[in-house]
Amino acid sequence: MKYVINFLWIIALSVNMLTAQNWQEVKAGSEFSLGIKEDGTLWSWGFNGDGQLGFLTGNRYESLPVQIGVDNDWKMISAGGFHALALKNDGSLWGWGWNEYGQVTGVNVKNFFAPEQIGSDTDWVFIETCWVCSFAIKRDGTLWAWGYNADGGLGINSVIQTNKPTQVGVDKWKSISSGGFFTMGIQENNTLWHWGAHILYSEEEGYTVTLHLVPTPIDTNTADWISVAVGMEYAIALKKDSSLWVYGDNMNGQLGYDTGFVNTFFQIVPEKKWLSIEAGSVYAFAIDENGVLYGWGSNIHGQLGLNTGNKVTKPTPVSGHSVVQISAAKGILSDGRIYGLHTLMLDSNRGMCVAGRNLAGQLGMGRVSSRTEQFICSYTNIISANENMEKNIIVFPNPARDYFFVTNVQNANIILYDLLGKEICSQYSKEEQATLYTENIPSGLYILKIQKEHGIVSRKIQITK
Repeated sequence: MKYVINFLWIIALSVNMLTAQNWQEVKAGSEFSLGIKEDGTLWSWGFNGDGQLGFLTGNRYESLPVQIGVDNDWKMISAGGFHALALKNDGSLWGWGWNEYGQVTGVNVKNFFAPEQIGSDTDWVFIETCWVCSFAIKRDGTLWAWGYNADGGLGINSVIQTNKPTQVGVDKWKSISSGGFFTMGIQENNTLWHWGAHILYSEEEGYTVTLHLVPTPIDTNTADWISVAVGMEYAIALKKDSSLWVYGDNMNGQLGYDTGFVNTFFQIVPEKKWLSIEAGSVYAFAIDENGVLYGWGSNIHGQLGLNTGNKVTKPTPVSGHSVVQISAAKGILSDGRIYGLHTLMLDSNRGMCVAGRNLAGQLGMGRVSSRTEQFICSYTNIISANENMEKNIIVFPNPARDYFFVTNVQNANIILYDLLGKEICSQYSKEEQATLYTENIPSGLYILKIQKEHGIVSRKIQITK
């Protein structure tokens, strides 16, 4: 009897609910997504062509959240074009994904398929990614940048790329936001700055572009900015009085006002007070003082969660949701097309809601589709299916020596990974029970993934010799 109790206790510890709610933070990248659960574990889903999901897999995409490794001390994430950054609770800095321009770290590795620590410092407190560059702020307020830099977007007074964090001047910063062509940041004195490609428009000259190689003040007489969010060619910002301001391109209505290109920040919806803002590639969100979410800009894939056509030109309430965090994909521009048109949202219960483009499974719903026109929350059917899978799938013995059995795996793919995300072995099971032989696999901890039509379940496996 004691043996049975211990065995069931081991099985209970190995259960890992992939679609369970209670998320701490979510981030939408270009065709992929990241999330940290409240237990500190790190998850990813969507496109994985360059390792941006943080693990090595034979699939080009994952349509359900998959855990990255087994660590449970992740604190902050940022999703870029095809790479990602993350911070751990100890202040260490990590990155993975596409590294063509050194935007993760180093120059000899094109793709990182597992989180790689960047340097050895443990005093990082803030991270931000753009298409092909990275930024981080240290505890002392200093700003550091690395990656692609042909347009001077790193702010290091150069157009030469760098593959390791390089300090940006000597000023102290609170936060920054980087989009497609430029970066903006707020210093400790609440002044607003920008660098990279500075685009202006006039009817006489059309568009003109000036490269600012170092941070340049937006307005030296104004020191009351508290938040800024940069999209592809535009930006939105908040002041201390909770007023909302916009700047830049408005081709898709992303400025929330009936106007063309705007060369300087101007206020919109002055009758309301705002709490937070979020800029996507060509669409934006803001939450007002009553907790109501508003969206505007491009809605071509339903990424605003509004069933109102392909463009919304003014802030419009997204009803039915109490929002604590929202993340809009910043996207990339390639061959005249925008990639990165989906949105992730956390409600007051820390459940995840999703909307927008889903051709790579970036909404994490367990299926691939062209789009959603409204926010979908909870994934009731998927959760139910996975709960049944969790209850029925048993792995034994665990620890295993030469083999182990897996139950309830009819018509399932069974894949064994090491803790770095490398696939060790796999097989397809047509029967209710499968046997995996491990006599040639070294001792250690591994992740077993069981993938069926209705979802994915994972188990921690220990192999002993």
